[in-house]
Amino acid sequence: MTRPLMLLLVDDNPDDRMLVVREVRKVLPDAHVDEAADEATLVEWIEAGREWDVAVTDYQLRWSTGMDVFHRLQATRPGLPVIMFTASGSEELAVDALKQGVDDYITKTPKHYGRVPYAVQAAAERRRRQQVAAAAESAREQSDTLLKLALEAAAMETWEYDIAARQLTLHGRSPRLSGGVRRELSADALLQAMAPADIEAVRAQFRASADSNQRFEREFRMHIRNDLRWLRAAGLPDGRGRVVGVVEDITARKRAEESLHEADRRKDQFIATLAHELRNPLAPIRYAVRLLETGTDAAQIEHARTVIERQAAMMAGLLDQLLDLRRIAHGHFALARAAVDLRAVARNAFEDAGALAHASSHRLSLSMPDGPVLVDGDAMRLKQVLDNLVQNALKFTPAGGAIEIAVEDRADGALVRITDTGVGIAPEMLDKVFEPLVQVNAGPSAATRGGLGLGLAVARQLVELHGGRIAASSPGLGRGTTFAIQLPRFEAQTDVDANGPTVVPPPAPAPADTHTQPTSALRVLIADDQPDAAESLGMVLELEGHEVRIAFDGAQACEIAQQWQPDVMVLDIGMPQMGGDEVARWVRAQPWGNGVWLVAVTGWGRDEDRLQLQNAGFDLHLVKPVEVSRLLVAVRPQTTG
Repeated sequence: MTRPLMLLLVDDNPDDRMLVVREVRKVLPDAHVDEAADEATLVEWIEAGREWDVAVTDYQLRWSTGMDVFHRLQATRPGLPVIMFTASGSEELAVDALKQGVDDYITKTPKHYGRVPYAVQAAAERRRRQQVAAAAESAREQSDTLLKLALEAAAMETWEYDIAARQLTLHGRSPRLSGGVRRELSADALLQAMAPADIEAVRAQFRASADSNQRFEREFRMHIRNDLRWLRAAGLPDGRGRVVGVVEDITARKRAEESLHEADRRKDQFIATLAHELRNPLAPIRYAVRLLETGTDAAQIEHARTVIERQAAMMAGLLDQLLDLRRIAHGHFALARAAVDLRAVARNAFEDAGALAHASSHRLSLSMPDGPVLVDGDAMRLKQVLDNLVQNALKFTPAGGAIEIAVEDRADGALVRITDTGVGIAPEMLDKVFEPLVQVNAGPSAATRGGLGLGLAVARQLVELHGGRIAASSPGLGRGTTFAIQLPRFEAQTDVDANGPTVVPPPAPAPADTHTQPTSALRVLIADDQPDAAESLGMVLELEGHEVRIAFDGAQACEIAQQWQPDVMVLDIGMPQMGGDEVARWVRAQPWGNGVWLVAVTGWGRDEDRLQLQNAGFDLHLVKPVEVSRLLVAVRPQTTG
């Protein structure tokens, strides 16, 4: 519904006004007419901001002239159509009025009154069209401005390429790319500015796009004002021998990606370095255990051995958790899947935690169904999950509290619940407890504190690798916690025989170290920049009957090896002056070097570290801390090659 036309009628003659209004009503019955008979009324309406679509004014007024009214209206309402309707004018006046911008001029005679409404109607329509055109132009200008701002903000430029002329035109919309100036470049000039490594790929894809009338899109590098920038160009053939499109400066994004890759590399390096730095102190501890076994006070020696081994195992466990997270995150983690009875896994976890639960005055219980609860999984890793959860429950349950391990066989899969009566978890932390390095504020009633917050993170990752889910629930702080693990059931391909399914149990602990005399004594050169580690290992090997020499850096190791020509060299990698890998390459280059058995004993344990050491010439790579029994076997080439 359109609004009625608003008409201003300025005339001091009431009869003339009445006649004009009558004629207007005949043609425009809905029009609203404001009649100004004096100057005061007109000024009041103008100052009040009243708006009209058309104004009709007499020329000769008692208080002014029609041209004065025209100028007043134009000063406050530019573009308002004004029609002069008068009986006192002349041809010269009419021409002058029209030149100054009056919309129409009508002589006030009886036969011309009927022209007024049509003149008003025409003037209003012309103004409406002018307003529509002006709005469209304003919208176009605004659109152009917004497009320019968007292209500038996105560091984008529009372009077109004439295929026949081999001419590129940049439209000058981007100050960053074109300096805000329209530019034309030949294809040769464009290619000269491009990074040489990108030219052929861009050229081939552009030709294919032009030939097949398909979209062109490519990222490449280009020298712009002495700066190598990353650009992304996209375009389409227009069917008239041109390709048109946009080019975007993506240098910031590329540099951000490079920063992320660098940050990721640094993170991996940090984890590997942390593992290295933590593993180093464990080597002399393990070697010292063997030396303590030769003492005379059996009780003290056994106590020292137990303490050292327990601490070493705890530190190694921490490192394993860290490295498990890294391997899983990078997809370098494989499960040894088999049909596993969760009851066996739960019983092993229950039995292993029994001594610790008893020592800390916790009540640990186990409930399981009579029949097997089969899942397709890695028994060792599932045991690791349950161990982490049970240890977490023991850690955050005060002495005297209860922990239950429950196994259920349900229609939707196998379920294991670890429930404790401990300190509980606040609702806002229930989802966060599975994130690496997250610590829950357990409060002063927690049984123990500390740790890096890795156990639950590793547990979740391992469960998800099995296709399962793990969730934590708690009624609130001080009211205990339940961790529930749901795993898919094992779907047997054939009938299970009467003896039951094949169950892969967790691997048994390594056998205790034993003294085993070698079949023949070997000349062993040990090189390690940690004197405690080198000397302790040397004493252990001497107890086994080997002849040992020790070096504390790579250069000294080469000097001793040149004179002594050992059968075996046990080398640390991160030594001053010459690293163990450099020593290995030097040994292999000597006439006598191919016959030396080279063993790397280091805290660096990544897959890439193993490959680098293999390429350096090592026969065996051991990661600290090394079980003494394994090390005694490793120095025997005849049994390890």
